[in-house]
Amino acid sequence: MATQFAPVELGTIKQGEFVDECEKAFRGVQKGLIAHVEQFKKSATAVLSTKISIKYDSEKESFAIVTDIEEKLPKKPSKVTTAFISEDPANGELCLFSQAAGTNGGNPRQALLCNEKGTTLDPETGKIVNSKS
Repeated sequence: MATQFAPVELGTIKQGEFVDECEKAFRGVQKGLIAHVEQFKKSATAVLSTKISIKYDSEKESFAIVTDIEEKLPKKPSKVTTAFISEDPANGELCLFSQAAGTNGGNPRQALLCNEKGTTLDPETGKIVNSKS
């Protein structure tokens, strides 16, 4: 039985597994980016990188085709809160201050309705507001 040879193409690398893995990774990056955008409602970028290296081995007198697929999804957006500089009455040093309930994205001097522990309360009901999002 004779062996048949053909030029190497992307579809023949690893008997077609490389192209299949690229397709699977491409679908995965799309799904990941869509989920990210739906969750955070912000512009984002996902990257799918493929790398193909061809190395010659003089001892074996043959070439090795080495492939790598890297998926990079966007990170969660950074949380940004605000504070202002003031003097700490305990030691007279400058430091950052926020509302007793903690920092948020609004004006740090904006007073929120809080209990004695600094926990934010709903101004209409007086109940503790769940600050975790």
